[in-house]
Amino acid sequence: SAARTRLVDVLADEGVTSLTAGQRTGNKSLQYAETFLGDGPLAGQGASRIQQEGQEQFTRAAMRRAGQGLDDAAPEVLAANQKRLSQNFDDLSARNPLVADAKVAQDIGAVAARYENVLDSLQKPIFESTMDSIFQKMLKPGGMTGAEYQVARSDLGTMGNALIQNNPQAGKAFKGLRDALDSAMERGIAKNGSPEDIKLWRDTRREYGAQKTIEKTASRAGEATAEGQLVPANLRNTVATENRGAYARGEGQFSELARAGAGVMAPLPNSGTAQRNALTNLLMLPVSATAGRVLTSRPVQGYLGNQLLAGPLRNLPPARQQAIIRVLINGDSRRALEGPPN
Repeated sequence: SAARTRLVDVLADEGVTSLTAGQRTGNKSLQYAETFLGDGPLAGQGASRIQQEGQEQFTRAAMRRAGQGLDDAAPEVLAANQKRLSQNFDDLSARNPLVADAKVAQDIGAVAARYENVLDSLQKPIFESTMDSIFQKMLKPGGMTGAEYQVARSDLGTMGNALIQNNPQAGKAFKGLRDALDSAMERGIAKNGSPEDIKLWRDTRREYGAQKTIEKTASRAGEATAEGQLVPANLRNTVATENRGAYARGEGQFSELARAGAGVMAPLPNSGTAQRNALTNLLMLPVSATAGRVLTSRPVQGYLGNQLLAGPLRNLPPARQQAIIRVLINGDSRRALEGPPN
């Protein structure tokens, strides 16, 4: 279908080209046949090999968004990348203090107006004191230092994450302050920093966002995940959970890749027992019928019977041996068991 072709094209543009014919066409019967025959005894595990390579290509495509040179989502790889991104932020903030401007005041004021009234009696004083501390640091001579900015945004992120599950509005309030600081820092670097710094800042922020999405995906259960692979269905669930509206509209770094991967590379919907049995019966019926007719024919039955009884026959009188052989060739096993007359 045209929709299927578009999904396959999205994957191809991302470098995910190792797909079986069943995956490309969406034909479930073909997919069952590929799995059953390709991975059958002595078949070389062809279907699994193609699908495994495609899974690795998908993981690389996702990991590229978090930084270059990342081939898998193993814990040590993600830890090293997190360290690299954090160092980038440290270096940038050390070279570029955060100076207050009218926009940051407007952004923080908008956050306060939207969320302050929904905070409970314990959270509201913390929120207000945090705002006051941010303004004091930004308004002092020289502005908020890079170290102060890093501590402030880290604390705001931690508080937001801690509250987001039980009190989403409170979590969004603290994250809103963090986002206001980040935007102010970017404007300051764009205005006063070097072109290299603003490029590094934007690249690092984009890669940091991708890193967080990948970390959530890599924390899910499953054999492939444990081996450092990003399963398309898991990535799709992570992206949709983070922002369902953006995913539905195809917005964000991962939406198209996740949708295409989940749509094309999803495993078969069930064990396929019924389908495999039907396929086996269809493919093996001529073979089974022919083999059955040969096996049950009188000459073959007589031959097999003679071979199986060769030892006992040698111990019988010649007349009895000949009588048993004639009965076996004629196919009357009952008479053979009863035995011929002496």
